[in-house]
Amino acid sequence: MHNWPAFDKALARSQELETFLADPKVIGDRTRYTQTAKEHGALAKMVKPYLEYQKIAADIAQAEALQADADPEMQALIAAQRPDTPFITMVYVLFNYRDGTLIFSRSGHPYPLHLPRVGEPQLWEIEGSLLGVFDTRYVVRTQQLQVGDKVLLYTDGMDNASFAEAPLGHPSVLACASQYRELPIAELVATLARELFRTTAQKDDLTVLGVEMIG
Repeated sequence: MHNWPAFDKALARSQELETFLADPKVIGDRTRYTQTAKEHGALAKMVKPYLEYQKIAADIAQAEALQADADPEMQALIAAQRPDTPFITMVYVLFNYRDGTLIFSRSGHPYPLHLPRVGEPQLWEIEGSLLGVFDTRYVVRTQQLQVGDKVLLYTDGMDNASFAEAPLGHPSVLACASQYRELPIAELVATLARELFRTTAQKDDLTVLGVEMIG
């Protein structure tokens, strides 16, 4: 836990010393000036994280004014910015390889990407706020995979992915997956991990899981 009263006192003392250091009499006394400057520097270093936290808290307070009218996804994003709010993103999938039935639900996780054997790739968009933030119910969706269909699940490590002229993140994932969709699923997963970070750095952990319906 942070000792906010101590930080407040340190901040007040640091501001007091900053004013004191501007006094010509203090500047003229080199020893006195040096000692005061050292104390001010130490206090300033100590309160810097506190000031940054306060700014974040102020930004969050402003965002929370809009939270009541926000949709569930936006509410989750706002709440996740709180420094003291633990949360989890997750996708839960049950796949019956015998008949191709895939049942899934998500909580703040990127949407599953469906690559049908015939037709356009699409994101399976369903609501699902972060785990550990709100009391909520999660939507469960059932999809039927046909022979040759693929599904990609990936973490938010893809947020900085880049491919061709597509925007960063999910649009690049969609463009890359579309181009290499004919590859067997194991090769497709490896290709995505390689091609999507040729020109940008991977800033977060990344997991990619692929499913393919084989007849």
